Amino acid sequence: MARWVARIAALAACVVGCSPAVVDAPPGPDAAAADARPPSDGGGSTGTSSTCITYAYARCSYLQNCSPTAVLNRYGSTAQCQTIFQGLCENSLGAPSTGTTAGTLSNCETALPGWVCDDYLYNENIPPACQTALGSLPAGSPCGLAQQCRSGYCALPLHGACGTCEAVPPTGASCAALVCPPTLTCVAATQTCVAFAQEGASCSVSQPCSDGLTCVVAAGATTGVCEEGVATANSACSFTGAGCNFYQGLTCNVQTGQCATATLGVAGQACGIVGAQSASCIAGLCVRGACQAYALPGAACDTASGPTCTGDARCIIAADGGTAGTCQLNGASACP
Repeated sequence: MARWVARIAALAACVVGCSPAVVDAPPGPDAAAADARPPSDGGGSTGTSSTCITYAYARCSYLQNCSPTAVLNRYGSTAQCQTIFQGLCENSLGAPSTGTTAGTLSNCETALPGWVCDDYLYNENIPPACQTALGSLPAGSPCGLAQQCRSGYCALPLHGACGTCEAVPPTGASCAALVCPPTLTCVAATQTCVAFAQEGASCSVSQPCSDGLTCVVAAGATTGVCEEGVATANSACSFTGAGCNFYQGLTCNVQTGQCATATLGVAGQACGIVGAQSASCIAGLCVRGACQAYALPGAACDTASGPTCTGDARCIIAADGGTAGTCQLNGASACP
């Protein structure tokens, strides 16, 4: 799910379904649902923590309701999802000149049931209550979060913790040195920020489809059309076409030509094409045929050799350069 990793700054109702098949998963493969707990501050949390515990619980419970597969693939468990969202919330709520308040967070929680699951999974058609709360810092001010800026955009270096408040860059802006705004993605081939193509739109190596869609390209062609995968188990699918809807826990089996239960493995296990169908990873990426776990905030990362930071964090590298750094959520560092 490349788009989820690319849209680092973007903040990630249906009936809870069955989790996808898991090969040698950590204790309790269905823990993505079972480890979700009602918010509790244990009687010792600050007001900020208490507010963010509640907010994180709401966001991750809704993600679990929409797609247990997404929770497993992105975070490994609902508990880890809540830890990430709580950290993002606390950074945003505590940042100088932030536009985020307990009230804006509460309003977003209230708006969640009206956020269609397909849109929520792909961070599209964001309800106004959940959009970036504008801060008070003018252009040119140092920032670590978009919520600190009047413009709603903090121009962050690719691997730096602090940037400056700037106008939101348009489609086509360079991303060679700066992170794109959450509504755009950086295309490696052109080093430009572009909007994702929606279902039925043209796509190519320089125009990626929205997450959940596949760019189906005819033989010999260089452009294709974004198509959505089949969302019903045992239905016919094309292994070389749009396939099946991953977030519904499905994948296309090349032998049967039907949508089968998706398989997710833990770190070190085989991924890619396994048993005549695609196999993905629990809280990790498929690297050279084996699952590599995401590095969590505070853990070591390397932009060349991995591990890759979980999609809500970035690999922050010291000013002296190199490729090794530490995973960090936006806003974790003070930016004077």
